[in-house]
Amino acid sequence: MNSYGTLSSGQQAAFVLKLSIPAILAEIGSIVMQYIDAAMVGSLGKNATASIGLMSSSTWLVGGICISAAMGFSVQTAHHIGAKDTEAARDVLRQSLLVTALVALLLSVSCALISGSLPHWLGGEEEVCRDASGYFFIYACALPALQFRQLGGSMLQCSGDMKTPSFLNALMCVLDIIFNFFLIFPSGTFQMGSLRVALPRAGMGVAGAALGTALSEVVTAVAMLYMLCVRSKTMRLTQKGSWALNRHCIKKAVRIALPMAFEHGVVSGAQIVSTKIVSPLGTVSVAANSLAVTAESLCYMPGYGVASAATTLVGQSIGAREKSRHGDLRGCRFCWAR
Repeated sequence: MNSYGTLSSGQQAAFVLKLSIPAILAEIGSIVMQYIDAAMVGSLGKNATASIGLMSSSTWLVGGICISAAMGFSVQTAHHIGAKDTEAARDVLRQSLLVTALVALLLSVSCALISGSLPHWLGGEEEVCRDASGYFFIYACALPALQFRQLGGSMLQCSGDMKTPSFLNALMCVLDIIFNFFLIFPSGTFQMGSLRVALPRAGMGVAGAALGTALSEVVTAVAMLYMLCVRSKTMRLTQKGSWALNRHCIKKAVRIALPMAFEHGVVSGAQIVSTKIVSPLGTVSVAANSLAVTAESLCYMPGYGVASAATTLVGQSIGAREKSRHGDLRGCRFCWAR
Protein backbone atom coordinates (compact mmCIF):
# COMPACT_ATOMS: atom_id res chain seq x y z
CA MET A 1 0.00 0.00 0.00
CA ASN A 2 1.72 3.10 -1.20
CA SER A 3 -1.19 5.44 -1.66
CA TYR A 4 -4.67 5.87 -0.41
CA GLY A 5 -6.07 4.94 -3.77
CA THR A 6 -4.50 1.45 -3.63
CA LEU A 7 -6.64 0.38 -0.65
CA SER A 8 -9.30 -2.11 -1.71
CA SER A 9 -12.76 -2.10 -0.17
CA GLY A 10 -11.82 -5.22 1.77
CA GLN A 11 -8.70 -3.57 3.17
CA GLN A 12 -10.66 -0.49 4.20
CA ALA A 13 -13.27 -2.70 5.87
CA ALA A 14 -10.49 -4.58 7.69
CA PHE A 15 -9.10 -1.30 9.08
CA VAL A 16 -12.55 -0.21 10.26
CA LEU A 17 -13.18 -3.62 11.88
CA LYS A 18 -9.80 -3.57 13.60
CA LEU A 19 -10.54 -0.18 15.13
CA SER A 20 -14.24 -0.82 15.78
CA ILE A 21 -13.94 -3.83 18.07
CA PRO A 22 -12.06 -2.00 20.87
CA ALA A 23 -14.35 1.01 20.45
CA ILE A 24 -17.46 -1.17 20.69
CA LEU A 25 -16.10 -2.76 23.86
CA ALA A 26 -15.46 0.70 25.30
CA GLU A 27 -19.04 1.79 24.53
CA ILE A 28 -20.46 -1.40 26.02
CA GLY A 29 -18.46 -0.68 29.17
CA SER A 30 -20.48 2.45 29.85
CA ILE A 31 -23.74 0.49 29.52
CA VAL A 32 -22.41 -2.31 31.72
CA MET A 33 -21.82 0.31 34.44
CA GLN A 34 -25.54 1.06 34.46
CA TYR A 35 -26.35 -2.65 34.60
CA ILE A 36 -23.95 -3.06 37.51
CA ASP A 37 -25.62 -0.26 39.49
CA ALA A 38 -29.12 -1.52 38.69
CA ALA A 39 -28.27 -5.14 39.49
CA MET A 40 -26.48 -4.44 42.75
CA VAL A 41 -29.02 -1.88 43.94
CA GLY A 42 -31.91 -4.08 42.80
CA SER A 43 -31.42 -6.35 45.78
CA LEU A 44 -32.46 -3.41 47.97
CA GLY A 45 -35.94 -3.29 46.41
CA LYS A 46 -38.00 -1.72 43.64
CA ASN A 47 -37.69 1.82 45.01
CA ALA A 48 -33.90 1.70 44.81
CA THR A 49 -34.00 0.43 41.22
CA ALA A 50 -36.59 3.04 40.25
CA SER A 51 -34.59 5.90 41.78
CA ILE A 52 -31.68 5.11 39.44
CA GLY A 53 -33.97 4.42 36.49
CA LEU A 54 -35.75 7.73 36.95
CA MET A 55 -32.46 9.61 36.46
CA SER A 56 -30.88 7.47 33.76
CA SER A 57 -32.21 9.44 30.78
CA SER A 58 -30.99 12.69 32.34
CA THR A 59 -27.52 11.25 32.93
CA TRP A 60 -27.42 10.12 29.28
CA LEU A 61 -28.25 13.66 28.17
CA VAL A 62 -25.46 15.20 30.24
CA GLY A 63 -23.05 12.45 29.23
CA GLY A 64 -23.84 13.12 25.58
CA ILE A 65 -22.88 16.77 26.00
CA CYS A 66 -19.55 15.68 27.50
CA ILE A 67 -18.92 13.32 24.59
CA SER A 68 -19.72 16.09 22.10
CA ALA A 69 -17.33 18.50 23.80
CA ALA A 70 -14.55 15.91 23.67
CA MET A 71 -15.14 15.08 20.01
CA GLY A 72 -15.02 18.75 19.04
CA PHE A 73 -11.30 18.66 19.84
CA SER A 74 -10.37 15.04 19.14
CA VAL A 75 -11.50 15.31 15.51
CA GLN A 76 -9.08 18.20 15.08
CA THR A 77 -6.39 16.06 16.67
CA ALA A 78 -7.04 13.34 14.08
CA HIS A 79 -6.62 15.91 11.30
CA HIS A 80 -3.24 17.05 12.63
CA ILE A 81 -1.98 13.52 13.22
CA GLY A 82 -3.00 12.57 9.69
CA ALA A 83 -0.88 15.50 8.51
CA LYS A 84 1.96 14.33 10.80
CA ASP A 85 1.85 17.64 12.67
CA THR A 86 2.11 16.26 16.21
CA GLU A 87 2.94 19.64 17.74
CA ALA A 88 -0.34 21.06 16.45
CA ALA A 89 -2.13 17.96 17.80
CA ARG A 90 -0.62 18.57 21.23
CA ASP A 91 -1.69 22.22 21.08
CA VAL A 92 -5.26 21.05 20.43
CA LEU A 93 -4.93 18.75 23.45
CA ARG A 94 -3.90 21.67 25.64
CA GLN A 95 -6.89 23.68 24.41
CA SER A 96 -9.22 20.74 25.01
CA LEU A 97 -8.08 20.26 28.60
CA LEU A 98 -8.86 23.88 29.42
CA VAL A 99 -12.15 24.22 27.56
CA THR A 100 -13.67 20.87 28.51
CA ALA A 101 -12.74 21.48 32.14
CA LEU A 102 -14.80 24.68 31.99
CA VAL A 103 -17.69 22.91 30.24
CA ALA A 104 -17.66 20.11 32.82
CA LEU A 105 -17.55 22.57 35.70
CA LEU A 106 -20.55 24.50 34.36
CA LEU A 107 -22.48 21.28 33.79
CA SER A 108 -21.54 20.00 37.23
CA VAL A 109 -22.74 23.13 39.02
CA SER A 110 -25.94 23.32 36.96
CA CYS A 111 -26.83 19.68 37.54
CA ALA A 112 -26.04 19.90 41.25
CA LEU A 113 -28.34 22.90 41.60
CA ILE A 114 -31.33 21.14 40.00
CA SER A 115 -30.66 17.71 41.52
CA GLY A 116 -33.20 18.29 44.30
CA SER A 117 -36.01 19.26 41.94
CA LEU A 118 -35.35 17.14 38.84
CA PRO A 119 -36.92 13.87 40.13
CA HIS A 120 -40.11 15.79 40.96
CA TRP A 121 -40.11 17.42 37.50
CA LEU A 122 -39.90 13.92 36.00
CA GLY A 123 -42.95 12.84 37.98
CA GLY A 124 -41.22 10.49 40.39
CA GLU A 125 -43.10 9.24 43.42
CA GLU A 126 -42.12 10.69 46.76
CA GLU A 127 -40.51 7.48 48.03
CA VAL A 128 -37.99 7.43 45.16
CA CYS A 129 -37.31 11.15 44.76
CA ARG A 130 -34.96 11.46 47.73
CA ASP A 131 -32.67 8.66 46.60
CA ALA A 132 -32.91 9.83 42.99
CA SER A 133 -31.86 13.36 43.99
CA GLY A 134 -28.88 12.06 45.93
CA TYR A 135 -27.86 9.79 43.06
CA PHE A 136 -27.98 12.64 40.54
CA PHE A 137 -26.16 15.04 42.87
CA ILE A 138 -23.22 12.65 43.25
CA TYR A 139 -23.27 12.07 39.49
CA ALA A 140 -23.13 15.84 38.97
CA CYS A 141 -20.13 16.18 41.26
CA ALA A 142 -18.30 13.50 39.24
CA LEU A 143 -18.92 15.16 35.87
CA PRO A 144 -15.39 16.62 35.55
CA ALA A 145 -13.99 13.09 35.89
CA LEU A 146 -16.47 11.78 33.31
CA GLN A 147 -15.54 14.60 30.94
CA PHE A 148 -11.80 13.93 31.23
CA ARG A 149 -12.35 10.19 30.79
CA GLN A 150 -14.29 10.84 27.60
CA LEU A 151 -11.71 13.34 26.40
CA GLY A 152 -8.76 11.08 27.17
CA GLY A 153 -10.41 8.11 25.47
CA SER A 154 -11.38 9.98 22.32
CA MET A 155 -7.95 11.64 22.05
CA LEU A 156 -6.19 8.29 22.36
CA GLN A 157 -8.54 6.75 19.79
CA CYS A 158 -8.03 9.57 17.30
CA SER A 159 -4.26 9.30 17.77
CA GLY A 160 -4.53 5.64 16.78
CA ASP A 161 -4.50 3.96 20.20
CA MET A 162 -7.77 2.04 20.54
CA LYS A 163 -6.54 -0.60 22.99
CA THR A 164 -5.69 1.65 25.95
CA PRO A 165 -9.11 3.30 26.32
CA SER A 166 -10.81 -0.06 25.80
CA PHE A 167 -8.75 -1.66 28.57
CA LEU A 168 -9.28 1.26 30.94
CA ASN A 169 -13.03 1.32 30.33
CA ALA A 170 -13.18 -2.40 31.08
CA LEU A 171 -11.16 -1.78 34.25
CA MET A 172 -13.66 0.92 35.21
CA CYS A 173 -16.44 -1.68 35.23
CA VAL A 174 -14.41 -3.92 37.53
CA LEU A 175 -13.70 -0.99 39.85
CA ASP A 176 -17.39 -0.10 39.87
CA ILE A 177 -18.27 -3.59 41.12
CA ILE A 178 -15.63 -3.42 43.86
CA PHE A 179 -16.58 0.07 45.03
CA ASN A 180 -20.30 -0.74 44.91
CA PHE A 181 -19.77 -3.89 46.96
CA PHE A 182 -18.27 -1.93 49.82
CA LEU A 183 -20.45 1.18 49.53
CA ILE A 184 -23.97 -0.10 48.80
CA PHE A 185 -24.43 -2.91 51.27
CA PRO A 186 -24.23 -2.91 55.09
CA SER A 187 -21.49 -4.65 57.02
CA GLY A 188 -21.65 -8.41 57.30
CA THR A 189 -19.58 -11.55 57.47
CA PHE A 190 -18.22 -13.83 54.79
CA GLN A 191 -18.25 -17.49 55.77
CA MET A 192 -16.54 -20.42 54.07
CA GLY A 193 -16.62 -23.56 56.19
CA SER A 194 -15.23 -22.68 59.59
CA LEU A 195 -13.65 -19.48 58.27
CA ARG A 196 -15.56 -16.30 59.06
CA VAL A 197 -14.33 -12.89 57.92
CA ALA A 198 -15.93 -9.60 58.92
CA LEU A 199 -16.68 -7.32 55.97
CA PRO A 200 -16.86 -3.64 56.97
CA ARG A 201 -19.09 -1.89 54.45
CA ALA A 202 -20.73 1.53 54.26
CA GLY A 203 -24.37 0.53 53.72
CA MET A 204 -25.13 3.69 51.70
CA GLY A 205 -27.68 2.10 49.37
CA VAL A 206 -28.44 4.11 46.21
CA ALA A 207 -25.99 6.84 47.20
CA GLY A 208 -23.33 4.13 47.48
CA ALA A 209 -24.00 3.07 43.88
CA ALA A 210 -23.55 6.66 42.73
CA LEU A 211 -20.41 7.11 44.79
CA GLY A 212 -18.98 3.80 43.54
CA THR A 213 -19.55 4.87 39.95
CA ALA A 214 -18.05 8.30 40.69
CA LEU A 215 -14.92 6.83 42.24
CA SER A 216 -14.43 4.45 39.32
CA GLU A 217 -14.80 7.41 36.94
CA VAL A 218 -12.18 9.38 38.87
CA VAL A 219 -9.65 6.53 38.88
CA THR A 220 -10.21 5.82 35.18
CA ALA A 221 -9.99 9.51 34.25
CA VAL A 222 -6.66 9.88 36.05
CA ALA A 223 -5.31 6.76 34.35
CA MET A 224 -6.61 7.90 30.95
CA LEU A 225 -5.01 11.34 31.25
CA TYR A 226 -1.74 9.79 32.43
CA MET A 227 -1.62 7.48 29.42
CA LEU A 228 -2.52 10.37 27.12
CA CYS A 229 -0.41 13.22 28.47
CA VAL A 230 2.60 11.29 29.80
CA ARG A 231 2.91 7.86 28.16
CA SER A 232 1.54 8.40 24.66
CA LYS A 233 4.39 8.77 22.15
CA THR A 234 2.19 10.86 19.89
CA MET A 235 0.25 13.02 22.35
CA ARG A 236 2.38 13.34 25.49
CA LEU A 237 2.77 16.94 26.54
CA THR A 238 6.23 18.45 26.63
CA GLN A 239 7.62 21.82 27.65
CA LYS A 240 7.00 23.15 24.15
CA GLY A 241 3.63 24.64 23.28
CA SER A 242 1.32 27.32 24.61
CA TRP A 243 -1.63 26.99 26.97
CA ALA A 244 -3.14 30.29 25.79
CA LEU A 245 -6.65 29.88 24.42
CA ASN A 246 -6.78 29.77 20.62
CA ARG A 247 -9.92 31.32 19.17
CA HIS A 248 -9.67 29.44 15.87
CA CYS A 249 -9.32 26.04 17.59
CA ILE A 250 -12.23 26.70 19.96
CA LYS A 251 -14.44 28.01 17.15
CA LYS A 252 -13.76 24.90 15.09
CA ALA A 253 -14.47 22.69 18.12
CA VAL A 254 -17.83 24.40 18.63
CA ARG A 255 -18.75 23.84 14.96
CA ILE A 256 -18.00 20.14 15.32
CA ALA A 257 -19.53 19.66 18.78
CA LEU A 258 -22.83 21.52 18.35
CA PRO A 259 -24.44 19.14 15.81
CA MET A 260 -23.37 16.16 17.93
CA ALA A 261 -24.76 17.78 21.07
CA PHE A 262 -28.02 18.50 19.23
CA GLU A 263 -28.29 14.86 18.16
CA HIS A 264 -27.64 13.61 21.70
CA GLY A 265 -30.10 16.19 23.01
CA VAL A 266 -32.89 15.03 20.70
CA VAL A 267 -32.38 11.33 21.48
CA SER A 268 -31.96 11.81 25.23
CA GLY A 269 -34.72 14.39 25.30
CA ALA A 270 -37.12 11.82 23.85
CA GLN A 271 -36.02 9.36 26.54
CA ILE A 272 -36.62 11.97 29.24
CA VAL A 273 -40.12 12.58 27.87
CA SER A 274 -40.72 8.81 27.90
CA THR A 275 -39.63 8.69 31.54
CA LYS A 276 -42.03 11.53 32.31
CA ILE A 277 -44.85 9.61 30.63
CA VAL A 278 -44.07 6.33 32.40
CA SER A 279 -43.43 7.73 35.90
CA PRO A 280 -47.13 8.32 36.81
CA LEU A 281 -47.70 4.57 36.29
CA GLY A 282 -45.77 3.83 39.47
CA THR A 283 -42.45 2.75 40.85
CA VAL A 284 -42.45 -0.70 39.28
CA SER A 285 -43.13 0.77 35.82
CA VAL A 286 -40.24 3.21 36.14
CA ALA A 287 -37.88 0.42 37.21
CA ALA A 288 -39.02 -1.88 34.39
CA ASN A 289 -38.77 0.86 31.78
CA SER A 290 -35.26 1.73 32.91
CA LEU A 291 -34.04 -1.86 32.69
CA ALA A 292 -35.63 -2.30 29.25
CA VAL A 293 -34.16 0.90 27.84
CA THR A 294 -30.72 0.01 29.17
CA ALA A 295 -30.95 -3.39 27.49
CA GLU A 296 -32.14 -1.76 24.28
CA SER A 297 -29.13 0.57 24.27
CA LEU A 298 -26.82 -2.42 23.74
CA CYS A 299 -28.19 -2.54 20.19
CA TYR A 300 -26.71 0.88 19.48
CA MET A 301 -23.18 0.04 20.63
CA PRO A 302 -21.86 -1.55 17.41
CA GLY A 303 -22.95 1.56 15.51
CA TYR A 304 -21.16 3.84 17.98
CA GLY A 305 -18.04 1.69 17.76
CA VAL A 306 -17.96 1.84 13.96
CA ALA A 307 -18.61 5.59 14.13
CA SER A 308 -15.66 6.03 16.49
CA ALA A 309 -13.39 4.06 14.15
CA ALA A 310 -14.65 6.00 11.13
CA THR A 311 -14.00 9.30 12.92
CA THR A 312 -10.38 8.32 13.43
CA LEU A 313 -9.84 7.09 9.88
CA VAL A 314 -11.67 9.92 8.15
CA GLY A 315 -10.09 12.59 10.35
CA GLN A 316 -6.56 11.33 9.76
CA SER A 317 -7.21 10.84 6.06
CA ILE A 318 -8.49 14.42 5.72
CA GLY A 319 -5.41 15.70 7.48
CA ALA A 320 -3.16 13.58 5.30
CA ARG A 321 -4.78 14.76 2.09
CA GLU A 322 -4.62 18.41 3.14
CA LYS A 323 -0.91 17.95 3.82
CA SER A 324 -0.34 16.04 0.59
CA ARG A 325 -1.47 19.07 -1.41
CA HIS A 326 1.83 20.60 -0.39
CA GLY A 327 3.74 17.45 -1.39
CA ASP A 328 4.71 16.47 2.15
CA LEU A 329 2.68 13.37 2.89
CA ARG A 330 1.24 10.32 1.23
CA GLY A 331 -1.43 9.23 3.75
CA CYS A 332 -2.62 8.66 7.26
CA ARG A 333 -0.95 6.43 9.82
CA PHE A 334 -3.55 3.69 9.48
CA CYS A 335 -3.62 3.65 5.70
CA TRP A 336 0.05 3.47 4.88
CA ALA A 337 2.58 0.73 5.34
CA ARG A 338 5.53 1.64 7.52
